[in-house]
This record gives sequence, structure tokens and C-alpha cells, in this order.
Amino acid sequence: MGADPSALARVRDTQRQPCPAGSEVFLWAPDLFGTARIGSGEMVDFRGELPSRRAALAHVGRAGASTAVTVSLHATRRGTLPHDAVGCLDRDGLSAAVAGLKRTGAVSVDVTGNGVRAELPEGTSGIAVLAAPRIAGWSCGGRPADSYLGLVATPLDAGRTSVECTFRPPGLRTGTAVAMAGLVGLAAVPLGRATRSGFRRRGDTKTSSS
Repeated sequence: MGADPSALARVRDTQRQPCPAGSEVFLWAPDLFGTARIGSGEMVDFRGELPSRRAALAHVGRAGASTAVTVSLHATRRGTLPHDAVGCLDRDGLSAAVAGLKRTGAVSVDVTGNGVRAELPEGTSGIAVLAAPRIAGWSCGGRPADSYLGLVATPLDAGRTSVECTFRPPGLRTGTAVAMAGLVGLAAVPLGRATRSGFRRRGDTKTSSS
């Protein structure tokens, strides 16, 4: 899906996209308030009105035998439409991709309170991807984690059979050090007061005896 939006200035509009015959067709139109359909197929409602309301990605039909599919839009309010808003889904292709991921996926996964450790099949290569957003604080193998499509990732070296990624909130070490320094300072105050108080008591005793 493209990020550069075009205006839905007209009441009616169309989107064309080449799709394999028989594939399922989806429309991403978060700002569309109206309907969409393929040919004379069933109309699908969209109730988007950015920024307060976002219409979900919706299935609008199935591609026929032609080389391109045309999605007709009927917008009742002005809005925007992303470029490449039409997507095609080949279920057989998706199933084959999922099967491939299962063959090369982790054989075991251990989730802890601050990270994930995974054992990989022998001979695995490429990039290991963790289904978690790559935000600051993630590290894999002792170094900051990479990003793959916005997810936590780390390259796999030859012969590597395990991956360990941990998450530490940014600033945790600094915050802990500052907190400990503060506790030491607070603990030193009563000690200093007690020492000074002892000196005063001993001084008062000497003064009263003269």
C-alpha cells in the first residue's frame, strides 16, 4: 500500500489493479465513507472518516479471468484514498509461504519475563524475525536488534542454531543508578545527623562540667 494519498474529490471513482484470476481482492480505504464493489458484485460498506474513524481493510470480491480487476467506489463524503489501495490474495500462494516458514521456523521457543530464546533447525540461514515491534530497548545476541518490516530481527551466522533477544526499557540502567545514588544520599543524612548530634552531646557534657 502506498503512503501518498489522492483526493476522493468525485462522488464516483475506480481503482484498477492486475490480479491473478480467482484471487481474492481487498481494498484499503481508511478514509472512505461509502461503498465499493467489483463489477455488479455485492456492495461493501466503508465508514471511514479520518482522523476520528478509520475504515478497516475489507474483502470486496474475487478477480475474474481478465488481466485486471476494477473496483468501483461510491463516496458520499470527501476524503483521501491511498495509492495502490487494491490488493490481491492468492490463498494457494499464501499456504505455500506459510508451509515454507514452518519448515524453517524455530523448533522450540522459550519466552521469559524480558525476552525470547529460540532453537533453530540445523542449517538455518538468513534473518530471524520475532513477531514484536522493533522499538528501542530490544537487543539480540548482545547487540541492538535489527528491523525487518518494523519487527525485531537479527541476522543468522553460519552454523548458528539459537537466537536470544531481550528487551530492556530505555533508560532503565541510568534510572536504577540514579535511584541507588538517591538512596545512598538519604541513608547518609541520618548518619550525618546522628554523628553531629553525638558531637553536640559530648560538647554539652564538657561545658556543663566546667
